[in-house]
Amino acid sequence: MFFSLVQVLNYIGNGGLSGATIKRISEGNKSPSLLGASFLMRSAFFSVIAVGIILCHNQLTSFLQGDFTYPLIIILFLLQISDLIREVLQGIHRVGISAWVDFVQQAGKIAAQVGLVGYGIMGLIVGLITGILASIGCGYAYIRITLSWPKYSDISDLFRFSRFAYGNSVGGLVFDWIGILAIGLFLGSTAAAVYGVCWSISVMVLLFSQAIATSLFPQVSRFHTIKNQSGIHDTLSMCLSYSPLLALPAFFGVIAVGSRFLSTVYGPDFSAGALVLVVLMATRVIQSLQMVICRTLEGLNRPDIEFWITLLTVSINLLSMVFFIQWYGAVGGALSSLITISISLILNAWMLHRIIPIEMTSPIFWIAGAAVVMFIVVLALVRIFPQTTIISLAGIILAGVVVYGGIIFMNREARGLIQDLVMRYSPLEDH
Repeated sequence: MFFSLVQVLNYIGNGGLSGATIKRISEGNKSPSLLGASFLMRSAFFSVIAVGIILCHNQLTSFLQGDFTYPLIIILFLLQISDLIREVLQGIHRVGISAWVDFVQQAGKIAAQVGLVGYGIMGLIVGLITGILASIGCGYAYIRITLSWPKYSDISDLFRFSRFAYGNSVGGLVFDWIGILAIGLFLGSTAAAVYGVCWSISVMVLLFSQAIATSLFPQVSRFHTIKNQSGIHDTLSMCLSYSPLLALPAFFGVIAVGSRFLSTVYGPDFSAGALVLVVLMATRVIQSLQMVICRTLEGLNRPDIEFWITLLTVSINLLSMVFFIQWYGAVGGALSSLITISISLILNAWMLHRIIPIEMTSPIFWIAGAAVVMFIVVLALVRIFPQTTIISLAGIILAGVVVYGGIIFMNREARGLIQDLVMRYSPLEDH
């Protein structure tokens, strides 16, 4: 619950400045005054939230069953600095370094938390702070950020983009985190724990899609600035075709072994979340496409389109979630997300198609075919080895990965794209 609250408040405190900062830097504005404007504006948002946290001290202590007011404020402040460093790196097309900064944060957090395992929740919190500090140090080692007092034009430029991007960030907050909190409220902490585990598993398959979308945003922004429409069209088509590369096989995989995986890894009680996991994984397939569409709209300087669609779909999500959870339990929360993400994809894609023609190239069919073949193989292995142990489950999953990966690498275009992304996300990349 503490970590969920951190994510919620960080979304709110960002104020849409993440997308706005990347957008303006990718357009060629790397001035210290622009960065100063971004830091000043997010500091103002952070100050309001910090005061609110202090004023709501008693309520937060009751909600979290402990006094974590000041650690919460410290983490939110450090996240603003860490986020700004990553935004600069992405804006100057150093997405590989940005990805490594993320990795250092996660690795540092886990290492510190393991070392402080005997200190309970404070050990987990100190571990999180350690990871964020490590990411700040790593990012600063690659790029020296210089700030100066902002000009009015810098603040105005950021605000014109961030006012819409902020609404889109709140939409992401609702889709990603409110479901866990709502299920905890209506169904209790046990159901929230099962849903949270399924959510955490499903979100991992978006890593590849996030990598593509992160690379796409500044690229489209640069093409838009120089009015290269064909470059935008070709890049968008390629990214759309490959974005479900992990999400699609994962969807078929959880249909085959989802229940076994949950009961074997997390315990028998978690097998009840098998259907939740399938629905959430289907949501990630849709979301992998939606991320590319939305980042393209932002790169085209049209976050306003995404904003109005997000406003509509968030309203649908909040209303449907209440009723679906009451009717179908935790599965209802997942269904609500699936429906609203699908509506969002359809509307955003329709609006984008009016600006840039959207085409899906042949690799998407190769990916779908490979996922189906993998599914058949995994399903056959499940029938051959009905007794589930950690070793047999790992073997079945590994066999599925080998089959799917083998088929994918048979495709020359897919092999080239993956090699390009590996190079792009290398910490030694220099473009």
